[in-house]
Amino acid sequence: MGVRDELSGDEYVVSARNVALCVGVWAPEVSSVFTESDNAVGIIRSKGVHLRLPRSAIDGETALIVPTGKSVLFVLPSRTHWLVGTTDTEWMGDPDAVAPTPEDVEYLLG
Repeated sequence: MGVRDELSGDEYVVSARNVALCVGVWAPEVSSVFTESDNAVGIIRSKGVHLRLPRSAIDGETALIVPTGKSVLFVLPSRTHWLVGTTDTEWMGDPDAVAPTPEDVEYLLG
């Protein structure tokens, strides 16, 4: 398969046994590049929301990964902040308009 670097314009030939599509809600559109169907891999769009909180928001040092009734919640520390996620809700709208809802934020902070 040929690919083009959109910044430099350089073109390359790439081959692989497997391809991981890390494209989020745009997966149905991108998968059609690799298959003859618009959604051959049967993807259902989902929205994953993550919050970036200041380090001072949580008194702790340990990462957490906890199963919930809706998803797997993680709380990951870094030097300057915490990453808290994730939601996993079906998204039926425009992939360019994905945004967290107040309910998403409430769920993660709860």
